[in-house]
Amino acid sequence: MSGIVQDRAERRNPNMPTGDVELHCDQLTIFSRSDTPPFEIVDDSTANEMVRLKYRALDLRRPSLQRNFLLRSQIYQTARRVLSGHRFLEIETPFLVKYTPGGARNFLVPSRLTPGTFYAWPSRRSSSSSSSWWRGSIATSRSSAASATKICAKTGNPSSPRSTSR
Repeated sequence: MSGIVQDRAERRNPNMPTGDVELHCDQLTIFSRSDTPPFEIVDDSTANEMVRLKYRALDLRRPSLQRNFLLRSQIYQTARRVLSGHRFLEIETPFLVKYTPGGARNFLVPSRLTPGTFYAWPSRRSSSSSSSWWRGSIATSRSSAASATKICAKTGNPSSPRSTSR
């Protein structure tokens, strides 16, 4: 969009941040067209719940839901910062389960121990992984075949792996 910005004079709109000026457009380029949203994206929407669920991506833009997302994110960040400050590690482990027909989409993962068989990895993140916090040390051991990293909790157990220098 290009044009001349002019003072609105007697037609000012104090309810808008740009209410003192207007643009007299000389040229306009439309990069992408879109339909009118099926409902207004406001907290006190009168839209039917089924319509809001059908267009969930639009419904999630409502200010109250955005505040909820922001608050949840801040709580998670604070918990991670506090636990990390106490030298905890966040470990995320995927769950592999036996496949059952129907329901959510699964990703198939071949079994190393039983060739020709597969595990199902659910596509939903909340049911496909477990996030846990460990406090301890990371011990690294090197072998001729490969390098392995082990997580061991500080239990005072003398058989726990100890950090080795390279």
